[in-house]
Amino acid sequence: MKKVLSLVLVLAMVLGMMPVFAAGETGADQLYKYGFIAGNNGDLMVDKELTRAEMAVLVAEMNGLKEEAANYAAPANFSDVTAGKWYTPYVAYGQANGWWAGYPDGSFKPEIGMSGQEFASVLMKALKYDVTWNTVIADAAAVGVSVKSTASLTRGAAFDSMWTTVNTPAKGETVALGVKLGRLTSAIVSEGPLAVDTVTANTAKSFEIKFKNVVKDTTKVAFEVKRDTTKVALTAAWNEAKTVATLSSAAKFTEGNYEIVVSDATAATPVALGTFKVTIEKEKVAAVTFDSDTLLRLSDIQGVVGYKVVNQYGEDITDGSLGRSLQWISSTDKGADADEKTGVVTVTQGTDKEYNSQLRTFKTVVLTVRDTSSGFVSTKTLNVSDTISVVNEVKINGIVNEAGESVDFAYDTSKTYYLDVTVLDANGKEVKSYAILNATVGEAKQKILSVESTNKSVIEIKPEKHPKRSGEMAYRINFEKPQSESYDMPITFLALSPYSGKSATATFTLGRSSTVEKFVLQAPAITVSSGKTIEFPFEAFDQSGKVVTEFDKLSGKINLSGVPDGDSFKFIRQADGSAKLFGTFINATTTDKSVFLSSTIDGATTNSYSSISIIVKEKAIPETIQALAHPYAFTENAQWNRNISHMNIFDQFDNKMNLKNDSDNLTYQVKITSSQDDKIYLSTTEADSFNGTTPLDENGAVIAKLKEVTISGDTKVYFYGGSKYGSSTITYDLGYMSAAIPATATDPAVPAAWKSINTASTSVYNIVPKDIVSASVGDLEGTKILMLKGFDSYYDGTKITWASDDAEGVISRPSVYGKTSGGTIVRLPSSMQAGFTVNNNKFSVVGNDTIIAAGDFNNATTADATVTGLVYGANGILQASANITASNESPKASAVIASFDDAKLRNKTFVLTNDVATVTKTTFDAFNGKSLLYLNKNGTKTSTNGFKFKVNTQYGASTGIADKISVVKTAVGAPAAAGDAPSVLYVDSLGVAHITGVVAVGDEFSITASAGAYSKTIIFKVVTSN
Repeated sequence: MKKVLSLVLVLAMVLGMMPVFAAGETGADQLYKYGFIAGNNGDLMVDKELTRAEMAVLVAEMNGLKEEAANYAAPANFSDVTAGKWYTPYVAYGQANGWWAGYPDGSFKPEIGMSGQEFASVLMKALKYDVTWNTVIADAAAVGVSVKSTASLTRGAAFDSMWTTVNTPAKGETVALGVKLGRLTSAIVSEGPLAVDTVTANTAKSFEIKFKNVVKDTTKVAFEVKRDTTKVALTAAWNEAKTVATLSSAAKFTEGNYEIVVSDATAATPVALGTFKVTIEKEKVAAVTFDSDTLLRLSDIQGVVGYKVVNQYGEDITDGSLGRSLQWISSTDKGADADEKTGVVTVTQGTDKEYNSQLRTFKTVVLTVRDTSSGFVSTKTLNVSDTISVVNEVKINGIVNEAGESVDFAYDTSKTYYLDVTVLDANGKEVKSYAILNATVGEAKQKILSVESTNKSVIEIKPEKHPKRSGEMAYRINFEKPQSESYDMPITFLALSPYSGKSATATFTLGRSSTVEKFVLQAPAITVSSGKTIEFPFEAFDQSGKVVTEFDKLSGKINLSGVPDGDSFKFIRQADGSAKLFGTFINATTTDKSVFLSSTIDGATTNSYSSISIIVKEKAIPETIQALAHPYAFTENAQWNRNISHMNIFDQFDNKMNLKNDSDNLTYQVKITSSQDDKIYLSTTEADSFNGTTPLDENGAVIAKLKEVTISGDTKVYFYGGSKYGSSTITYDLGYMSAAIPATATDPAVPAAWKSINTASTSVYNIVPKDIVSASVGDLEGTKILMLKGFDSYYDGTKITWASDDAEGVISRPSVYGKTSGGTIVRLPSSMQAGFTVNNNKFSVVGNDTIIAAGDFNNATTADATVTGLVYGANGILQASANITASNESPKASAVIASFDDAKLRNKTFVLTNDVATVTKTTFDAFNGKSLLYLNKNGTKTSTNGFKFKVNTQYGASTGIADKISVVKTAVGAPAAAGDAPSVLYVDSLGVAHITGVVAVGDEFSITASAGAYSKTIIFKVVTSN
């Protein structure tokens, strides 16, 4: 029994040590990449059997000794290794180094293959280990060298073993062989048994856990940290090599005894890998270092030097509480003053009038720094510079913003500009300190560095503390008076250090205020018809030729003439602050009307003029229809639905129309007819179940099988697979019902009748179930969904709380289809859909077709699963699979969209023109107390008010929550009654709108919803009182 257990243990060790490389890379690839082997002109012949002669060369090459071995002159003491053979010096060299001893008969057998056991023996000897023949492969695995247990190794398998060898230290050494040879900067460890090497505190608020081998799945490693008996919440992060985990705290650790338990969480019950004790001592100052041995003189009495304070972990704590509490003592009479923000200490000796005892007379100064709380003391003797040398070099680089980014220099008081100045001291170190660069020297109080403009009437330089880094100097550009818009002006800047004599100058052109200088109106790409609002493209340029798109620079500056009375042209602000130009010709015409439009620009210095001539056509009406695409066939009882907004309807100008929302076209309908209603029949009702082949609604009532249905508005048409098989022609007839004409004294009554405008047809197939031979899961492959654990607003642990129609991205609702031998995809009835299975128990199938990722993922950031759709086929179960991924990444916005209720658009409660909605006062008043967000801050779907902001994320449509809603009242209407308080709209943190005062006709509000880097703005204009 013991032998069996020993064998199992050995196999476990060997299999556990099999090398793992980067995707697509083998040991041969790695050895070649890092220069251990060269091959035959790069051909490593990895599939060829490794001979013992080749092994002799490769081992010398692996050890960086190939050239030395090739020139080895002593003979080999083997009967079959003679002088003159290509391999002889390598075999002799290895024998002399004790890597091999040959066979008992005195031979080496250079031409035969090599077993794994033999190769393991050679590699272990190369690493200076003693070899026990029977256990050599297991012994190699124990030190990190993996060798296949095989009777004959390929060169590729040998290279894999050699790669693990060069990443392993020789016996008694700590540095891997490859690192020692200078080929690797650090060992690239292969996967092996999960084991902890060391646990240490590496910073004042983190522990570092080093593992002996690469951790294949970091999600299977669990950490628990306690200070005495109190659990400490830390965040784990892994290095790229997956060999080191860092457990970090948001704040510095409290001193005390900490216990870190590291466990293997692969099994249901975690197995402890070890318990480690770490004592955290009170943070203390470990060292104060100086960036120079020289104290650079600022003046005759002051000098400066840079310094850094580090704690026992080597962290920079100069501007930390300990760094700020240090006591500085100087051998000078006025002491030392440290600026922790910039890491500069200033030393003062004497006064301006004490000429014989000023700092300039000192050769050295002794600085002592002390931490009274810990007793730390450090002393540094500094040489005093002979000259005033803080400013040894100065450069003016350009014009930047507060982030240090280069920007165009134009007169714009809404922007803040800075002059980018670089100062280097005598040691070549950049000087940034505000205290130093703003220092003055002598009785005249001259500045160390003076920076100014040569045209002070236009620009003044204001030295000040940097807005983001308060210890640093910033040279802000201040506009003293408005710049003329008639020309650009060169501005010269001068930086001068009067004591070192160093200076720099630079000239930059100040552009006049950006203004629209050229405006080109363009004809729209689509036909202009009466009553239809369309976008008019344009191009606008400033005086520098740069494109202008901002609403604030265009609105009110561009004058359009030729606009007929009653028609409207207006710039509309977009979410990003840009402008679009929309025009509406509202005067209905029955004949073409020619309109000549021209534009001029207020404030332009040139006579910019642009004009276009357009033809306004009569009112658009539906004229043609295209048949719906039916990408999938049907089989008996399969169903599919569409509504009128899915129909491909075009007006007389070939512009696509939407009859669902266009209130002017609500009288138009689409009649759908099936030529063979026993093969494909129609209905306006969804089947909840079937009694044989009879469809039943949700109340169990029989649904009539129709040959013809007519849809408009919200009505849907349902297509069903019938009991007969073959094709049916589906005809789409665009038209309307004419009004009935009552009888008169002379004419009989005329009943209402269908008036057809245009028709289109297509063929749809109903497939025999036995012809379905395989399954399909459509485009499920690659779907990404959200891990629900920890997101209580999406999942309560037992069921999905989000409305099923709105959970895409949070759940996956795959569809399973049938497929014929010819590749035709077939819609299936529920009776043929056998459901779904998932191969990862962290995922769940809810009901028949809903997949969620709601298990305990052990801190994993992602998890993969294979979803298999099952179909009841004629001869058994058919199946198809796809891979999906779950992620714990919080939903991140990819777009913000505005959603309006279709019914309110049809009845003109809202009239939407691009991003401008004209509304009734009653409709706008209804916003009060209602959320403007589709999902509130708790992730819950809100009640409808006819309008919502929706946020799309990486998980799909409507899966995110807006960060903020802002409101600007852009126009004020006349109050309906005297004493009415003006209306005020504000939105609270939950997205709920609140209206105070009285909304008046003419009020206009710009409402913007933001999510991450995305936003959407809708302008609401109150146009009628009810």
